Amino acid sequence: MIIPSLISNHIWPSLSDALINMDIASRQCPFGLLEIWDENTNDFENCLKKVLKYLNVDVYLSPVMQKKGLDLMGLTSEEIQLVLEYVKGRVASLVKCGVKDITFSSPKARKDMPYRQSIDILVQLLLDICEYCSEYGVKVGFEAFDVTKDKCRLLGGTNELLNFFQTIRGMRDNFSLTWDSGHFALEGENLLDSLAKLKKYIRRIHISNYSLKCNKWYYGDKHLPFGSLGSMSIPMIEEIIRYINDDMNGTVETVSFEIACQPQIVGYSSPDEILHHIMLMLPMLR
Repeated sequence: MIIPSLISNHIWPSLSDALINMDIASRQCPFGLLEIWDENTNDFENCLKKVLKYLNVDVYLSPVMQKKGLDLMGLTSEEIQLVLEYVKGRVASLVKCGVKDITFSSPKARKDMPYRQSIDILVQLLLDICEYCSEYGVKVGFEAFDVTKDKCRLLGGTNELLNFFQTIRGMRDNFSLTWDSGHFALEGENLLDSLAKLKKYIRRIHISNYSLKCNKWYYGDKHLPFGSLGSMSIPMIEEIIRYINDDMNGTVETVSFEIACQPQIVGYSSPDEILHHIMLMLPMLR
């Protein structure tokens, strides 16, 4: 069975806001997983303990690392060591709260470093992180982003990721991919082909809307409401979900429908409206 997941940062600015506004203790709550950016505060950890009574939580470390001037893609040995020390410290703290899943987003490409060297450093960093996390029973996720259009990250193409995951999963089995339809679509990928090639590595899936219209404010991966602006149509979503239900039910654990509050779009500008829109999509899953 594929479990619906909710990415709270698209709707509420913090975990405490999510906790206040979402009745996670209710038996009517359809979500089994909450994906949230790490805030690295005492309030965040107290909220985590409350949420984990009812839901699993996957904590994204990448955004808070970047705010602290750290990224997975270190240049010097000192930078790399700082990243490792920070990640290990956060993992140890999050485990005390009950967290068993952490995720990183693909780092930004560095112009001051050759591509192959960047990949080699990233692979070694993730191998070290996965080894450390395995001691705590923590699973490590990696979300790929586009490399040329909007976010311009280091890794994003299906074939690149295939080689990348073959290398790491050959040595660490607690490593998996978070596959996002918008990120792969921006790279011009055939989405079903991408899923087929990568499916044995995919644990989480994000279904998101996107736009290739460079002259629009919503260009790129903006988590637009489905069925309005953007390029992700309802029939396309249904086709992707059919494939997931029929061919990936043994590997994929959770699916999220990514929609953010966009004040510019009439009809979908409040958390309640966004949650209602997400709830309408959930019957596609089985």
